[in-house]
Amino acid sequence: MASGGRRGGSAPAAFTIFIPTIFLSAFLIFQVQPMVSKHILPWFGGSPAVWTTCLVFFQALLFAGYAYAHLSASRVPPRWQAPLHVVLLIAAVFVSVLPANAWKPLGDEYPIARIVQMLFVSVGLPFFVLCASGPLLQAWFARLHPGRSPYRLFAVSNAGSLLALLSYPFLFEPRLSVTRQAGVWSWLFYVLIVLSGVVAWSIWRKATGEGVQTGNGAKASGAAKEGERSRAGKGAKAKKGAAPGGARKAVAPEPPTPLKQTFWILWSACGVILFMAVTNQLTLNVASVPFLWIVPLSIYLLSFVLAFGDARWYPRRLFSVLLVGAFLVFFLLLPGEILTENTVLEMGTVQKIAITAIALFVCCLVCHGELHRLRPPSAYLTRFYLSVSFGGLLGGIIVGVVAPSAFLILQELQIGLVLCCVLYLATFFRDPASVLRGGRPRWAWAAMIAGLSAMVVVSFQLSVGQLRGTVRTERNFFGLLRVMKETGEGTGETPHVTLHHGSTLHGMQFTGAEHRRLPTLYYGPITGAGVVLTAYTPPRGRRIGVVGMGVATLAAYGRPEDSFWFYELDPDVIEIARENFTFLADSEAESHVQVGDARLSLEREPDHEFDILVLDAFNSDAIPVHLLTVEAMETYARHLHEDGIIAAHITNAHLDLSPVVQNMAATKGLVTFEFANVQRQGGTSARSRWVLASRNAALLEGLVEAASALSDAGLVRVSTGDAAAYASVRTWTDDFSNLFDIMK
Repeated sequence: MASGGRRGGSAPAAFTIFIPTIFLSAFLIFQVQPMVSKHILPWFGGSPAVWTTCLVFFQALLFAGYAYAHLSASRVPPRWQAPLHVVLLIAAVFVSVLPANAWKPLGDEYPIARIVQMLFVSVGLPFFVLCASGPLLQAWFARLHPGRSPYRLFAVSNAGSLLALLSYPFLFEPRLSVTRQAGVWSWLFYVLIVLSGVVAWSIWRKATGEGVQTGNGAKASGAAKEGERSRAGKGAKAKKGAAPGGARKAVAPEPPTPLKQTFWILWSACGVILFMAVTNQLTLNVASVPFLWIVPLSIYLLSFVLAFGDARWYPRRLFSVLLVGAFLVFFLLLPGEILTENTVLEMGTVQKIAITAIALFVCCLVCHGELHRLRPPSAYLTRFYLSVSFGGLLGGIIVGVVAPSAFLILQELQIGLVLCCVLYLATFFRDPASVLRGGRPRWAWAAMIAGLSAMVVVSFQLSVGQLRGTVRTERNFFGLLRVMKETGEGTGETPHVTLHHGSTLHGMQFTGAEHRRLPTLYYGPITGAGVVLTAYTPPRGRRIGVVGMGVATLAAYGRPEDSFWFYELDPDVIEIARENFTFLADSEAESHVQVGDARLSLEREPDHEFDILVLDAFNSDAIPVHLLTVEAMETYARHLHEDGIIAAHITNAHLDLSPVVQNMAATKGLVTFEFANVQRQGGTSARSRWVLASRNAALLEGLVEAASALSDAGLVRVSTGDAAAYASVRTWTDDFSNLFDIMK
């Protein structure tokens, strides 16, 4: 009785310390992921493959951490669990979460293998221990407070993750360099060790106290043994399962069945597939707005918070209806091809994002609401979280690794929706409280099966619709490429072929023999690139470097004595430029194509002394930041001829890159001019913005004079670069960049 009173008295204090400890551990997890990924991004070319590799690695380590928590809670004696975890936390302090410069690639390594090895050595132990903290502390809480549910602490954990996700791009990244972010993170980690130590002390005292009580009980049992024998006859008459005095014996909870654990895995995988697939759909097909990926992930975490925070947030009957509406949104609104021009569902980008977010919220809350309904007793808590983490890893692998290599187009969303529907039907079938149990009413079963069949059919039709007008599709870690051909029949347009990367148009070429040599779109005659390549013609042959190949439109300006060096990260883009477009084949200049990140290639190569260096990797909204830093400018300046010109293409729907380029050029004392042109009918020149920079001010002024006729005609607007006007925008380095400063 005395020990029970002591536990009761310490319960509020113990509960109070569990909340900040679990919250902070989850917060640190979602702070270290973007911090470390951003730190190594410039080393490996800034490609999306770096983010994908990091994401899969962190998901795998999350599963490993949950596995350790499960084994520790189920196999390690209680008195040793807390000391072991605290020792691991202290050991993680001696690991630098930011990889050292010695890990920078030399150029001959396999990038993915090196990234995984580097992350494992640097951030592996801290991330592993942080991931294990959540489920392990919840298991300890259940041990200290048997009468209280630990699952609400899972909601606290996801709230910490959500706050970290939202605070990093809006609070930490704009104000602190990556090095200082790591310093702040380390101090918060020290705080976590202190909080974890307090929790560990509570669980250790309880474990050792139980051991003492067990020893005293063993001594007392010998003295009472004779008395027990004398009462054996009476005990035999007692009811089975009852103790003397009529008290019932504690019944151990039944372990979860394999089928139930399978549902844990599949519901978790379904939620991850849906949020990652919606992220791909939004960023590639709706709008490539920076930070748009935050919306689906925030919704995913919020649904965990609500589902495990209070079951009342998930009324199943209501969400059965809402789920049907969410399916209709995804199948009719997002892909777009199924809609007619006069449909009432047509809406703007903001409205599409908003309604898609609502539909994703419904689906994720269904996934996690059903997970919460299937949660086991606290005795099997760590096994539950282990299954959930494995499902998350499985979903991440399906979308991040399998889909890019197995599917030609974005089909993972349809797969996620079909899986969600199948799981929902199976859940209703298993639930004894469901009206569908036993096949009643039959009309409801028939309607749901018909709906599932319709989803499969519509998925196939949408996949076919996405390929309409497409002559070639390539998908890899770098994204989705589509080559589309327009014959011009019925539209009056000149026949042409285009290359699209997601929703971004990367190049166009007329297919007729009389027009196919004409440079088009952002590289037409009245654009900044067109002015430079037309007017800057030194007597010797020009050496021209191009960062970002596209369809190699700039090769149309080549003369017999010129030489082009194209640097392209995506090998599929190079194949498409050679096989589906003819700018390279038709060019009079000599062309060299280098596969790989342009900055890394230029850092390894001897000085080229380029007369013109074109930076053309920024017209989509997945900005390769490492190409716009002071360190990158050092490399460009080394390869630039004394009278050379840098032409940076800064056309962008959501970002004003002019201040970044102007500040970058100012660090090397370059003079700048900005060229902006209007769109010309027929596609010969699209609306674009270019910044021209050179050490030779007279040379740039001569180009401005050469474009005076275009300026007088209102086709081109030229402005002088003024570094003082961009003083409010901090110069980017490999250690600092902030997209919020330049958002339009």
